[in-house]
Amino acid sequence: MSPLRPLSSSAPPDASLTGLYSIQAGRPFASDLASGLIQMMPDKKLFASAHILVPSHRAVQALSAAFLEVADGQPLMLPAITALGDVDEFLPDILGAQGYDLPPAMDRVERHLILAHLIQGMMIGGRAISPPQALSLSISLCALLDQVSQSGGSPDGLADIMPDDFADHWGDIRKFLDIIFEQWPDIAAQKHIMDSGQRSALLLSAQCDD
Repeated sequence: MSPLRPLSSSAPPDASLTGLYSIQAGRPFASDLASGLIQMMPDKKLFASAHILVPSHRAVQALSAAFLEVADGQPLMLPAITALGDVDEFLPDILGAQGYDLPPAMDRVERHLILAHLIQGMMIGGRAISPPQALSLSISLCALLDQVSQSGGSPDGLADIMPDDFADHWGDIRKFLDIIFEQWPDIAAQKHIMDSGQRSALLLSAQCDD
């Protein structure tokens, strides 16, 4: 019996991977996922041609080890297992062959320095942000930029969920959001590049649509 359990009647009973599946709480996730996928794809060629996306490099290592453990010494060609953070590394060739044409992602270090330059000198709480503070804050801003790009968020949406305790600070927070939603798109367009988070989201969406 497969450890992958269908979440709804949309999952067919013929061991197809179509549909949504879950793994029982408390179970070894990587081992159960590996065992379930092997059972649901007995054709070794089909199994080897699969592409599995996991959230982190640690998950890549854990799932790879689990596949080998489940195989129990039998020869097994593993499917491609990729951390979501590396989406740009494996999709461009596929999408390029399918006619997709996206601008390259901006270098992360360059983005970090550009954002630090934009932040430096901003008045927050009546004090100007110093260069060291700007470099530190730009790291958080880069992370927020990735999250917003991947989720398709907006500054208005963030304002709606802002706790009342932060109401007095919303003006300062809005200054940082303006960099993301107003200044950064113009910078990206001028440089003919895309934000890495936005590009990754578009690549994944295009691949899933296909």
